[in-house]
Amino acid sequence: MKSDFKAGTSYVDHRDIPHRLKFEYSHRLKDPTQKSLEALQALLEHFTRPVMDSRELMKQVAETVCKHFGIDNCAMGVKSPEDGLYRYIILVGFREDAAQNQLKLEYTYDQFVQAGQFNGTLISKYSKIYLAEDNEYREVEKLAYNRPLLLGLRRRSLNDSLEADYIDTYIFGQNEELLGWIEYSGTRTGKLPDAATIRWIEAAAAVISAAIRCELVKKGPNPPEEVKTSA
Repeated sequence: MKSDFKAGTSYVDHRDIPHRLKFEYSHRLKDPTQKSLEALQALLEHFTRPVMDSRELMKQVAETVCKHFGIDNCAMGVKSPEDGLYRYIILVGFREDAAQNQLKLEYTYDQFVQAGQFNGTLISKYSKIYLAEDNEYREVEKLAYNRPLLLGLRRRSLNDSLEADYIDTYIFGQNEELLGWIEYSGTRTGKLPDAATIRWIEAAAAVISAAIRCELVKKGPNPPEEVKTSA
């Protein structure tokens, strides 16, 4: 550092700036926003690979949702081009028996967008919350929960998360075609996911949408061939 004898002002050496920024970038404790941006950047790196695999991307999103945001379980499903039904293909954080029951489930487009069998409330254009008190579930759906014995517990505060609560974030294609959905429930704190978590998952859904559409352009509409699960 040198001093300007006329103004009495001290100056810094500009060559130190890159070193300071590099150190802060790599070592300084990061706030949640920085960590979320890093996680999103990691997803975008899939587009630099020679071959795009949307299922690998979806699995990474589900694992990030559980690990980074403290979500108990995250599932993803897509629309089958063969019969137009929506089925799960990615399951993270589920017990094996719950996962196997989850794979038996299938839904129509109307079940996502119309009130009836499943009663939910839109909290944004992209996400809908389903609360335990508003829904009755088929036996196969009850078996798809990690802790079915906890179904029926009462809520004590507006932030409490019950076993049967879950949020769906839609994966939209062109003209708002429903390509699939991200479903997540339960948190390590026992509270509902916060707004920042939901917004990040909505951004991840947009990345998945772009990946699916890239695959469709290159290969044509082929149904997913495998299911990836992770406890």
